[in-house]
Amino acid sequence: MYNRNPQSKQEKNSEELANKYMPAGNLGNMSSKFEQGFIVSHGKGSKIYDLSGNEYIDYLIGSGPMILGHANQAVVEAVQTQMEKGSTFFLNNESIIELAEEVCSAVPCAEMIRFTTSGTDATFQCLRVARAYTGKDKILKFEGGYHGSHDYALMSQVPTLNKEFPQPQPDSAGIPKVIAETVLIAPYNDIETTESIIKKEKDNIAAVIVEPVQRIISPAEGFLKQLRELTLKYDIPLIFDEVVTGFRLSYGGAQEYFGVVPDLASKDHEKKILVIVYECIKEANIELNDIDGIAVTYGSGLLGSLIVGLNFAKGLAVGLNIPLIGISHLEGHLASGFIDNTPNFPCMSLIVSGGHTQIWYLESIDKFDVISNTVDDAAGEAFDKGARILGLGYPGGPEIEKLAKSGDPFKYKFPLPNVKNNKFNFSFSGLKT
Repeated sequence: MYNRNPQSKQEKNSEELANKYMPAGNLGNMSSKFEQGFIVSHGKGSKIYDLSGNEYIDYLIGSGPMILGHANQAVVEAVQTQMEKGSTFFLNNESIIELAEEVCSAVPCAEMIRFTTSGTDATFQCLRVARAYTGKDKILKFEGGYHGSHDYALMSQVPTLNKEFPQPQPDSAGIPKVIAETVLIAPYNDIETTESIIKKEKDNIAAVIVEPVQRIISPAEGFLKQLRELTLKYDIPLIFDEVVTGFRLSYGGAQEYFGVVPDLASKDHEKKILVIVYECIKEANIELNDIDGIAVTYGSGLLGSLIVGLNFAKGLAVGLNIPLIGISHLEGHLASGFIDNTPNFPCMSLIVSGGHTQIWYLESIDKFDVISNTVDDAAGEAFDKGARILGLGYPGGPEIEKLAKSGDPFKYKFPLPNVKNNKFNFSFSGLKT
């Protein structure tokens, strides 16, 4: 600290009181000793002030939430207005219901919401829900990932021992050994090691929890999508800890920004799948016992719907004692083009779906390679997100197509960022802007 006013008597007295009544004299984050820190008096806008009259730029912004700065007039007026109506009710109230509706409309995975008191509380409850849902005990988290200060989260945040993955290192004394036995650690951005751990422990893992952006470390290209596909493949719920990224990377959080939707949501399918199946059987004019086998989608897709469909199909197949046949989502798209026409091999195929845009090289009907993929959003995702931004509803493709017919195709010249990089990959994220 340089060019500061000397410590005032008031700040010195406060420092002595802090050392007397608070462990280490602080809140557990930063020192309040004048040589290393200071004691805040107040804040305004982007600045905070200590008890000695020194001014600082507040880059901490309350660890994230003060994005409008301190004492923003609109925020102050809103809080004052609410305080005149009452503060905490411990009952349903109009404001909290409106907030629940807004969050669910903004976040792709959210269909219902439970409010908690902190990020620690939120991740703790998510892990409990996952264990209750799966009946399994182990949690996989990533080395360096911060999910709060409960016992399951305080594992390998800042490891000092050279332990092999997936062994955890407790970050604090007082954590029962039995807790450490239920936590697996994987290296962030290393999908190969993560897959080997999941493959070995798949029958024991209740959930995988991850910060989409691990503090200052961004996800490697394709890491989150591959993690989503892995958890789908092994029927494991995926939890995004968006305490940091939520409403910041985009209004819908990291899951909207990266186009990867986690779990602990999308449960509306459970209510409707039975009705839809029976309607289909009725329309086909058959009985359940007439079914010889059940085909079900596996692989890429939105887990919320896929996991419900897969579990329903498994149960139905077991109940009827008939085969369960897994159908690759993308191979199904590919094969649908051959129903009426047999191509001349070798050939190329373009797949455009809601979540994927790919080019495949086919040597035969069952021998092929993917030679290009989407590096961010697929075309369908870009339309859906664009429609959400414009308030056009879901799905976005039909509405945008309808409006585009009356638009000017020469109004904007869209950039072609991948033309000169000697690769065949697609990028559609720019369509949103």
